Amino acid sequence: MPTPRRKRPVTFEFPPHGIYIFTSSHEADFTMETHRSRHHELILIRSGSGQLSGWGESIDLYAPMLIHIPPHTPHRFVDSRIAPLTLTNLSFQESVLTENRVNQLFFSEFLRQAPTLKPLLLSNEFRRHTILEFYRNLTNEQTFAKVGYQAATLSYLIQLFTYLVRISLEEIPSTHNSRHTNAVTACLEYLKNNFHEPLRIDDLAGLTPYSTRRLSSLFKEQTGETLHSYINHLRIEYAQRRLSTSGNIAQIAFESGFNELSTFYRTFKTATGMTPGEFRAITNGP
Repeated sequence: MPTPRRKRPVTFEFPPHGIYIFTSSHEADFTMETHRSRHHELILIRSGSGQLSGWGESIDLYAPMLIHIPPHTPHRFVDSRIAPLTLTNLSFQESVLTENRVNQLFFSEFLRQAPTLKPLLLSNEFRRHTILEFYRNLTNEQTFAKVGYQAATLSYLIQLFTYLVRISLEEIPSTHNSRHTNAVTACLEYLKNNFHEPLRIDDLAGLTPYSTRRLSSLFKEQTGETLHSYINHLRIEYAQRRLSTSGNIAQIAFESGFNELSTFYRTFKTATGMTPGEFRAITNGP
């Protein structure tokens, strides 16, 4: 069922755990006065276009985009008359993250990597899917309110911050055409997060507007590796990390994404010049 369209902003009261999420679909004549919230807002633009203004400047908004509005920032949304905005607002009180020392330090890193009112364009399908999944999980926890949903909500919020900081640090510079770069970037992000799973190049192509053959060509052109060799590179790199801390070789092989132990041994020796056992012995010492 589509979300009813609104002419005025949503009003709410925070639950005790200090996190609230809602979706707002705007009418063409939606109006909002400039105001200051006493909490953080992480706004996901789902569709439509418009502007965010109110502090002496304005930012163009369009989907898919994510933008952080800190507390006490004067702001208002101004919608396009032709395509008014639909957005999801993830609001949270700062105390949620500052009462725990570890969370406080990481939240400070998030604020450093996500400057005030600097939009993050979700430039590829994997990035969009990941962000949408976080917002979907947060919404589901709030909606169904099962036992422990407060803790689950905080967990998803922290995971979201972790992901946003990581992608801000992992931007891949390139002089290639931006559409091509976005396609390869989507694959790189997907592979780094899913190398241990069964992977099909056809599934990777589904993250992009290209055919399997064209994507394979672009990937080789921009990274210098084939998709197959890059996947093996990630798997062997992970296996080396695990072997450096001991562990059962067969278990590590399967954790790394290899379905056959013989394939793991062969690929590992080709990549490193050693068997997994020899590598572990050298790394861990006598």
